[in-house]
Amino acid sequence: MGELKVKDQTRGALGTVAAGALALAATLTLLGPATPARAASDGGFATLGPTSTPDQLFGIDTDPSAETLPIRRSQSSAPRVLYSIRLADSPQPSTVDVRAMTQTMFCRTTDIDGTNKEDGECRHSKPYRYAPRFFSKVVLSDSPTDTAGQSVIQDWQSVVCSDEVHHCPVPVQVDGAPVSGQGLYVNFVAAAQSKSAGKGQVLAVSFGDMQAIQSLAPPPQPPQTTDSDGLRSSFPMSQGSDRSQRADLRYAVLFSQPVDVHQGDVLDVTVRLKLAIHKSKDNAPLTAVFAYLTSDPDDAIPAGISTGQAAYQRGAQNCPGSCSFTGVGAIRSPDDGHMYLNVSAFSKDHEYRTKGTVAYDGTLSVTRR
Repeated sequence: MGELKVKDQTRGALGTVAAGALALAATLTLLGPATPARAASDGGFATLGPTSTPDQLFGIDTDPSAETLPIRRSQSSAPRVLYSIRLADSPQPSTVDVRAMTQTMFCRTTDIDGTNKEDGECRHSKPYRYAPRFFSKVVLSDSPTDTAGQSVIQDWQSVVCSDEVHHCPVPVQVDGAPVSGQGLYVNFVAAAQSKSAGKGQVLAVSFGDMQAIQSLAPPPQPPQTTDSDGLRSSFPMSQGSDRSQRADLRYAVLFSQPVDVHQGDVLDVTVRLKLAIHKSKDNAPLTAVFAYLTSDPDDAIPAGISTGQAAYQRGAQNCPGSCSFTGVGAIRSPDDGHMYLNVSAFSKDHEYRTKGTVAYDGTLSVTRR
């Protein structure tokens, strides 16, 4: 019988199991709850764990396999699997839903020379003045490192990262992709592209994660979605000069939706915002948006939120006057109880003393899977 290397998510090392032992029953009994794993360049991958629904499995990969992507003249020249999750073997056809958020960043001169961050992802990259594209697609494959895939469940999509809008969140959502066969992985494939690309130039990958929800049978009833409007119309900006500290960040709760959960419940989260900057001297203030489970509806600071409580690690983008933001992710509830799905944000002004504000309009959608 052939053997397959699987990442031991408890120890963070590679263990070996027989391929035949990855049948559904073994998946449920051996893997336990889904936990973070790194889709490492050596072929590591995350695995699925049980949820509160018998015919539903959940997995999450919270660590991109690379901190940078080489910029090439074609997205097909140097694609890379950033996240990979091993799907369960099932005798019957199943479906998989995929959620991913990737934080990419244009490498400015101050990022490359270490002025902004001494050990940043862009260090030692070659500078560039063009605006590269971040390309992504999602494939099913029999290998966690395969960038082509046996089937493409979402084809190439792209966003532009520029010197002005240099923090670029990339949301990806795939619903109901058919799964048929054994030993399959869902792979998130990424590439950086520009027709002006030169040697040694990269696009940074700052944060990112991908979740997979595999349904082995149709749900007994359609999933229920609850939409929430914002709690306020605006929030104050934070001090953003070189003098500012982390403690100067002024987090604000934008949405808070009450949810009663059982351990293992899966919540599918979508945040849609339209933002408008007022009274700021910054040409494109950085705005970061977070979504997480908490016991306190006023909890505005996601510090200390565990992986199991966050819909995604971080979504941040520069907003030149006005912009739109979309965040997607899923949470497998680690606990029972009456909780709140909070969305908080901060926006950094260029000035140390600021009277800037951010007006917002949008919706928080939470679907109980």
